[in-house]
Amino acid sequence: MMKDVKKPKGYIGLMERMAEHMGIDLTQCQDELGISPFTIERMMEKCSACGESADCVSILSQPQTADSEQPPSYCCNRKVLMHLARSTAKSD
Repeated sequence: MMKDVKKPKGYIGLMERMAEHMGIDLTQCQDELGISPFTIERMMEKCSACGESADCVSILSQPQTADSEQPPSYCCNRKVLMHLARSTAKSD
């Protein structure tokens, strides 16, 4: 469980699910990479403000493939998630 992270109103968990889908452990990112609760909260806020949630739900309901190892191109958290995926892969 992520430490000290307050989920914004209206957030339905898609950013966390996308991170998990990509093999990213956000708690590990907090512990090992020093990602702050504020950063994760901002990512959640951006996600909840996105108008593509139905598409993300569809993507996340599909079996993982090589193409699904990345968030969709429209994802407002894409750059951060890709960075975290690379960083956590290096620390394994």
